[in-house]
Amino acid sequence: MSDPLERLRAADPARGRGLDDLDPAAWAVLHDGVLRTPSGTVPARRRRWRLGRNATIALGLGVVLTAGGLATIPGFLGGTVGGPNCLRTWGEPAEVTGPWVSGDPVGDCVLYWEQEGMEPPEDLVAFTVQGLTYAAPAGEVPQGAVSLDGQPVYTPAEMELQQSAADSVDGGVVCRSVPEAAAWAQQELDRLGLAGTWTVEVTGDPADPHWSEDGIDRPCSVVDVQQHGRVAVFPGADPAVDMFPDGNWRADLLRERITDACVTVDEARAVADEMLAGEEHHWPTSSVVDESADCARVDLAIGGSIQVTVYGPTRVAAG
Repeated sequence: MSDPLERLRAADPARGRGLDDLDPAAWAVLHDGVLRTPSGTVPARRRRWRLGRNATIALGLGVVLTAGGLATIPGFLGGTVGGPNCLRTWGEPAEVTGPWVSGDPVGDCVLYWEQEGMEPPEDLVAFTVQGLTYAAPAGEVPQGAVSLDGQPVYTPAEMELQQSAADSVDGGVVCRSVPEAAAWAQQELDRLGLAGTWTVEVTGDPADPHWSEDGIDRPCSVVDVQQHGRVAVFPGADPAVDMFPDGNWRADLLRERITDACVTVDEARAVADEMLAGEEHHWPTSSVVDESADCARVDLAIGGSIQVTVYGPTRVAAG
């Protein structure tokens, strides 16, 4: 057994280790450093990868997580955990992929295929394998897969929670102390009607050696929602100077022209489209009509690429 990959499969370092066991900081690195990095498609023009300083850690973690699956499900090649993996043929790499847009694997995959100018396969169904979500033709579902039976991975409220936690306008990616971030997270659960099924869990103390031994200053916090039903809050670096330095002007622009301006959802979408015009690295922008809101709101997620979601009413009261 001289082949390194065969030795890795045999050793199976991920055996018995579920995703819930991951350190929340490592999970956040995996999500923000890799999952929003555009992967493109096989036939389409290859997009340039833009990885943060934690990308090496995240990529290494991804290799470990997929090792056990390779030996369990024939044809399993891993994939992204932050969105749907869109396949034509099981056992081949995902043809397109990206972060969640609506929480519906089939709908999001159709959107990504069409964005790349490709015809989506017919008879698409959604299923999970080794904790990853796939959409593929019904005839390509492997033995051992768990069918989603047409159900979304996230409800609309949970989808907005995901976007809000990653938002750098006024959401989870704003510098707050750990107690402030925990209070903000609880307010979001209350606002979205998720307080009965989701909880906020604070882990870590900035004064604890565990969070300072690497020499990284963590005056702010991280809000992580990757584990269903749990919002983890722990110490983090200042995102304005660490993770997303190129996104400051975008967040400021959206805050000024949407959040502070009280506009309709269509007006907010126009602002977002104008900001993204000519931008190579962005995912599809989503508009969600919310007639219960007085004004539009916006979520801006910036990692390897940019994702914007706007919510709001079709009309606002005259000022």
